[in-house]
Amino acid sequence: MKLKKYILLVLFLGIFSFSFGQFRVALHHAGTTSVFAGYSPFIDAYAASTPGDTIYLPGASFSVPPIIDKRLVIMGTGIYPDSTTATGKTYFNSGFTIGENTDSIHIEGIYINGSITFDNDTKIDKVLIRRNYINGSISIQGTNTSNYSDKIEIRENIISGYVIGHHTINLKVFNNVLNGVNYLHSNAWIANNIFVWNSYQYPFNNVTETLFENNIIEWGYGYNVVYNNTFIKNTFNSDPTGDASNNYSSNFIGIAPSSIVVNYLPPLNFATANYHLVNPTSYIGTTGNQIGIYGGNSPKKEGLVPMNPHIISKTIAPQTTPTGDLNINIQVGAQGN
Repeated sequence: MKLKKYILLVLFLGIFSFSFGQFRVALHHAGTTSVFAGYSPFIDAYAASTPGDTIYLPGASFSVPPIIDKRLVIMGTGIYPDSTTATGKTYFNSGFTIGENTDSIHIEGIYINGSITFDNDTKIDKVLIRRNYINGSISIQGTNTSNYSDKIEIRENIISGYVIGHHTINLKVFNNVLNGVNYLHSNAWIANNIFVWNSYQYPFNNVTETLFENNIIEWGYGYNVVYNNTFIKNTFNSDPTGDASNNYSSNFIGIAPSSIVVNYLPPLNFATANYHLVNPTSYIGTTGNQIGIYGGNSPKKEGLVPMNPHIISKTIAPQTTPTGDLNINIQVGAQGN
């Protein structure tokens, strides 16, 4: 019954947004749904929301509250051009700050034109950021060493900048395409990512006590202040193993990313990049499947389609029949977790 309600909600948003030119945002609260339109529907839906609510966004461009400070699920339509033909992509026209009251917030399926910044020196736990395009960085910073954010998961995103984890412990960064990671420590786990080359910054900067496994690494100019880390089953363009300050085991040395993936491009070219391995069985990671974003414990989903029911295709008649019916043919699918 719950899935049926979600599908009807998706159909409602899709029909109104694309047939009638009205971008409507749905706020789901305690079994009831409120719909917001007008000049700033997402901001209005956010203002009306309470912790635990879900906000569903259609494919459109939205203004964003400067601070999101509630425990919400915020769900867009997706970001890949080939997976949002019927819906359009959900686009935030700026980045935003995550505030102190957002434990267990979940953000998925959105093109974010800016950075996600956690409120400085604030403990925010159990955050899931998944299947988004982030045209900037994810920054979790602070100087208070006794009040770290905990159990933050960053999964299956395209990140044009860096993950900065200065004020977090037990950070998980899985199956992303990104430029690098900065200020990691205290059991961070970096697995099955592709680090693309950036000529301006190190891919790893100020990183300690972190596990790197099954990643594809464009080494670039090396790294800075990186020690007491463990690297297992990663590819390296150049050989780092002469560095005694880290532990290296069973890595693939001298492998340029462009030589093992189908079409290797930086994150800003993600629409035309193809990060599948040319020979997946030649590079098996610690989990028994391929390294890179299509392996590991949470392989990247094709098209980064969000977990909620998603409009795959739609055909809507331009006018009603003589009897007043409007013929609509919409195919809906769901990616799942």
